[in-house]
Amino acid sequence: PLLVHPDDLPRAVAFFKAVLDGRVPPTFELRVVTKSGAYVPGEFMATPLMQDAQLVGVLGVARDITDRKRAEEALRHLNEALEEEIKRIAHALHDEAGQLLASVHIGLAEVARELPPHVSRRLEDVRGLLTKIEEQLRHLSHELRPTILDDLGLRPALEFLADGVSRRTGLQILVEGAPGKRLAAPTETALYRIVQEALTNVTKHAQATRVTIRFARDGRVLRCTIRDNGTGFDVLAVQARRGARGLGLIGIQERLNAVGGTLNVISTLGSGAELVISVPAETGSADSDSPRR
Repeated sequence: PLLVHPDDLPRAVAFFKAVLDGRVPPTFELRVVTKSGAYVPGEFMATPLMQDAQLVGVLGVARDITDRKRAEEALRHLNEALEEEIKRIAHALHDEAGQLLASVHIGLAEVARELPPHVSRRLEDVRGLLTKIEEQLRHLSHELRPTILDDLGLRPALEFLADGVSRRTGLQILVEGAPGKRLAAPTETALYRIVQEALTNVTKHAQATRVTIRFARDGRVLRCTIRDNGTGFDVLAVQARRGARGLGLIGIQERLNAVGGTLNVISTLGSGAELVISVPAETGSADSDSPRR
């Protein structure tokens, strides 16, 4: 039998040719056969094998990543459960709290009709405060789980998010490029949450004035870069320290693991920071531009 799963054979050949051409991918995954005949997921590292300045073969190292794949699947299910709970909370904020506030407005209007004008005017101030609370709850519910993400897609949802963060913090946020056709729902949700976490990190730690979120497709991969002009940081030190910012990066990496994505962090002190996120660009369905319910 073939060492590599038949469905993965074209990719295996492509990786082999890339190594021979000197274009070495850092790691890649293929399903490989075991002694029992079953296929397991494997992670490979390959380098050209040189002898007397001549290419004579490929040297590869592989490891079984079955446990990691099981953990990623469990994490994917956990994220889906969390998203459902977030949807429930967002619905309660938008609809149930909104209905209660509407009832309060009606009650105040009825009371105001029975009060002297000078007291009624004071109630109008209270109604103005209630309107502001209603607007805040509506915006918060949309940021928790924006219906625009399901209805219109990732870019409109991120533009909505960016507008909300800009209004609250004064941070200038640009969204450039486009993801293209609709991605699988878990991938879109993961990217939305990652950008949300990244913007939170920037506002808390970076002392930045500008953030650029840029999308670009490269074959079957979608890349999203998040770049700020803040103070920057020592990447290795932050990852080792596991502080608030380190935990934020860990959370981003875990979300990407669940959808088969990767994260590259580029930053030095005083030069801002850039997150380079790569995810599979497979669409979610045949009618990939339609709203999701």
